[in-house]
Amino acid sequence: MFPETIETDRLRLRRLSRETVDPLDAYAHDGKSDTIEEETRYLSWSPHGTPKETRDALRRFEERWDDAEDAVYAIVPRDCHRYTASRAEWREAIGDEREARFVDE
Repeated sequence: MFPETIETDRLRLRRLSRETVDPLDAYAHDGKSDTIEEETRYLSWSPHGTPKETRDALRRFEERWDDAEDAVYAIVPRDCHRYTASRAEWREAIGDEREARFVDE
Protein backbone atom coordinates (compact mmCIF):
# COMPACT_ATOMS: atom_id res chain seq x y z
CA MET A 1 0.00 0.00 0.00
CA PHE A 2 2.78 2.46 0.90
CA PRO A 3 5.89 2.94 -1.25
CA GLU A 4 9.05 1.53 0.32
CA THR A 5 11.06 4.53 -0.91
CA ILE A 6 10.15 8.07 -1.93
CA GLU A 7 12.73 10.33 -3.55
CA THR A 8 12.96 14.03 -4.23
CA ASP A 9 15.81 16.02 -5.78
CA ARG A 10 17.67 16.05 -2.46
CA LEU A 11 15.96 13.52 -0.20
CA ARG A 12 15.38 9.82 0.11
CA LEU A 13 12.59 8.65 2.40
CA ARG A 14 12.90 4.96 3.25
CA ARG A 15 10.53 2.74 5.16
CA LEU A 16 11.61 2.90 8.79
CA SER A 17 12.16 -0.64 9.99
CA ARG A 18 14.82 -2.84 11.52
CA GLU A 19 15.89 -3.69 7.96
CA THR A 20 16.59 -0.06 7.03
CA VAL A 21 17.86 1.22 10.38
CA ASP A 22 19.99 -0.61 12.91
CA PRO A 23 18.20 -0.10 16.24
CA LEU A 24 21.49 0.48 18.06
CA ASP A 25 22.57 3.11 15.51
CA ALA A 26 19.23 4.87 15.90
CA TYR A 27 19.50 4.79 19.68
CA ALA A 28 23.12 6.00 19.54
CA HIS A 29 22.12 8.97 17.37
CA ASP A 30 19.41 10.00 19.78
CA GLY A 31 21.78 9.72 22.72
CA LYS A 32 24.52 11.82 21.09
CA SER A 33 22.43 14.57 19.55
CA ASP A 34 22.42 17.86 21.43
CA THR A 35 19.28 18.86 19.54
CA ILE A 36 17.26 15.64 19.84
CA GLU A 37 14.35 17.38 21.58
CA GLU A 38 14.02 19.80 18.65
CA GLU A 39 14.55 17.03 16.08
CA THR A 40 11.70 14.97 17.54
CA ARG A 41 9.35 17.82 18.50
CA TYR A 42 6.77 17.03 15.80
CA LEU A 43 7.08 13.25 15.87
CA SER A 44 4.49 10.98 17.42
CA TRP A 45 7.08 9.54 19.80
CA SER A 46 9.65 10.90 22.23
CA PRO A 47 13.39 10.20 22.19
CA HIS A 48 14.06 6.67 23.39
CA GLY A 49 15.67 6.12 26.76
CA THR A 50 17.04 2.65 26.02
CA PRO A 51 17.98 0.51 23.00
CA LYS A 52 14.99 -1.72 23.86
CA GLU A 53 12.61 1.24 23.43
CA THR A 54 14.11 1.85 19.98
CA ARG A 55 13.74 -1.82 18.97
CA ASP A 56 10.16 -1.88 20.27
CA ALA A 57 9.29 1.30 18.37
CA LEU A 58 10.71 -0.10 15.13
CA ARG A 59 8.73 -3.29 15.66
CA ARG A 60 5.51 -1.23 16.14
CA PHE A 61 6.26 0.75 12.96
CA GLU A 62 6.66 -2.52 11.06
CA GLU A 63 3.40 -3.95 12.42
CA ARG A 64 1.44 -0.79 11.56
CA TRP A 65 3.00 -0.78 8.07
CA ASP A 66 2.13 -4.44 7.52
CA ASP A 67 -1.45 -3.76 8.65
CA ALA A 68 -1.61 -0.73 6.26
CA GLU A 69 -2.35 1.55 9.22
CA ASP A 70 0.62 3.88 9.05
CA ALA A 71 3.82 4.66 7.16
CA VAL A 72 6.87 5.92 9.01
CA TYR A 73 9.90 6.89 6.96
CA ALA A 74 13.57 7.50 7.68
CA ILE A 75 14.53 10.74 5.96
CA VAL A 76 18.05 11.10 4.59
CA PRO A 77 19.73 13.39 2.10
CA ARG A 78 20.18 11.43 -1.14
CA ASP A 79 23.96 11.58 -0.81
CA CYS A 80 23.99 10.46 2.84
CA HIS A 81 23.41 7.14 4.56
CA ARG A 82 22.34 8.35 8.00
CA TYR A 83 18.79 7.59 9.01
CA THR A 84 17.75 11.15 9.83
CA ALA A 85 18.54 14.62 8.60
CA SER A 86 20.31 16.95 10.99
CA ARG A 87 18.91 20.20 12.33
CA ALA A 88 21.13 22.16 9.94
CA GLU A 89 19.80 20.21 6.96
CA TRP A 90 16.22 20.92 8.02
CA ARG A 91 17.07 24.63 7.99
CA GLU A 92 17.83 24.31 4.30
CA ALA A 93 14.10 23.80 3.66
CA ILE A 94 14.33 20.01 3.50
CA GLY A 95 11.13 19.82 5.53
CA ASP A 96 9.28 21.81 2.87
CA GLU A 97 10.65 19.58 0.11
CA ARG A 98 9.59 16.44 1.98
CA GLU A 99 6.07 17.76 2.50
CA ALA A 100 5.71 18.83 -1.13
CA ARG A 101 6.63 15.31 -2.28
CA PHE A 102 3.82 13.79 -0.18
CA VAL A 103 1.33 16.23 -1.65
CA ASP A 104 2.50 15.26 -5.15
CA GLU A 105 1.97 11.54 -4.48
